[in-house]
Order: sequence, then C-alpha cells, then structure tokens
Amino acid sequence: MPSSTIEDIETFISQFTLRSKTSSDWIQKVEENFPLFIADHAANERKAAATAMDFVVRYPNHLSLVETAARIAHEEIGHFRQVHELMMKEGHPLLPDEKDVYVRHLLSHVRTTPDERFLDRLLVCSLIEVRGIERFEILANQYSRQPWRAFYRKLYKSEKGHGFAFYHEATKIFPLHQVHHRMNELLDHEARACDQTPITGKFH
Repeated sequence: MPSSTIEDIETFISQFTLRSKTSSDWIQKVEENFPLFIADHAANERKAAATAMDFVVRYPNHLSLVETAARIAHEEIGHFRQVHELMMKEGHPLLPDEKDVYVRHLLSHVRTTPDERFLDRLLVCSLIEVRGIERFEILANQYSRQPWRAFYRKLYKSEKGHGFAFYHEATKIFPLHQVHHRMNELLDHEARACDQTPITGKFH
C-alpha cells in the first residue's frame, strides 16, 4: 500500500479492535464441513472484488479512492483465483450464492442520506475486512491441515491492509472526528452481527 506503512496498519487494528471474538466453535464447524467453508470463502473474495469496483463506478471523482478500490478489487480477484485453484485440486465445487447473514446485518445499519451512506459503506467494508483477517489468522494457526494453514498465513499477510485502506480513504473524504465516531458506533453493530450470526462453518 503506497501511502501507508505496516505501522499505520497495526495502529489502525489496535485503535479499532473488534469487540467480539470469533467463537472457538467456528473453527470446529470449518473442520467438520470444509467444502462448505471454502466455497463460501471463494464467494466472499469475489463479492469483495465486486464491492470494491462499485466504489470505482459510484465515486469516480474521488481519485485516491478509485485507485485504492481498483487495487483491492484486483487483489481480491487474485485471491479468488488462488482459492478456486486449490478447490479444483481437491475436488471442492463452487456453490450457488446465498445471502450472507453477517453482511446483511451490518448493511442494515448503513444510513440513507448520500454522504452518510458513502461513509458507512466505506467503514462497513473496513470492518468486514478486519473480521476476515481475524479469521485468516485463526485458520493459519488452528486448521488441522498444514498446506491450508500455510495458504491462510500468506493470505492473512496479503489482506491485512485492506481494512485500513477503506478506513484511510474515509479519512481523506470526511472529517476525522466524524469517521472515528461512526467507526466506534459500527464496531458495536459489528460485534452484534458476529454474535448473532449462526455458526455454520461458512466464512462469516
């Protein structure tokens, strides 16, 4: 990320710590039905790329955001291809899309006026990415199969800056105090979304 450093990202993660930890039951569900998990992970990578490109389409006058979102979209599609390649090697099929309960819960708190919606969408994307890297780290440390642990360790490092990137773009567009106030509100909503989402073994 050209305009940030590892220190910037680590400061962001410590400043906006998730207020609910992923349940230990989650990794057990992943172990029990890995094909479901990995298909959902692939779908989430593709959806993340589409969301990033939506920012490019909707906000073309924000040049820094366009550059950042386009880069993230490129990286997410690359991750989708990596996941899908591993799926094919092991015979795990892609599955039809299903509604993501966790994401829908978060999006239900996005406000409706244009500026508020713009800010909230950036911050919701940031929080989804932060939750994702928490789960990549769990997989890297706890999943039973070493090749997949190694893969998720690399993915964790690759994706770690995405949450910071959306937050950082928000601070370029909106007053810092406004971004921080809304981020703290959404952290509470994110914790409830995590706690209220049934543990099925999907990525979220």
